[in-house]
Amino acid sequence: MNEHAVVSTGRIVVLVLPEVNLLDLGGPVQVFDAAAHLGAGYRLEYVADAPETVSAQGLRLAGLGPLGGAVVGPGDLVLVPGPRLRRPEPGGVRRKEGSWCRKRPCGGCVRRTTRGPGWRRCAAGPRRSARQGC
Repeated sequence: MNEHAVVSTGRIVVLVLPEVNLLDLGGPVQVFDAAAHLGAGYRLEYVADAPETVSAQGLRLAGLGPLGGAVVGPGDLVLVPGPRLRRPEPGGVRRKEGSWCRKRPCGGCVRRTTRGPGWRRCAAGPRRSARQGC
């Protein structure tokens, strides 16, 4: 058995960024939702820096959990759907979200749906590819 193997909890924490692209959010979420309806043990949670935000396409997204209250543990998956592609402003909200991702405990997996293939772990853990699983 791999000493770095982490057992999945089935918990999917979706970090919803301001101006998230709906396809980047909807596609992966639909896959986990469909799998859950077919019996897989996935649970989706949505967190953001504010209780509501607006997508890049203008759709208002509400009922988002607080970013500061989201505790992510080993075996949880953090999904970060891609925002509208533009340079972030200094001191903007994306800096807060990046800081939250860096502070989470090692062992969980982070998956970005745009700009970068594969799974990544925090600096203390090994890098893994999507094919290796989590």
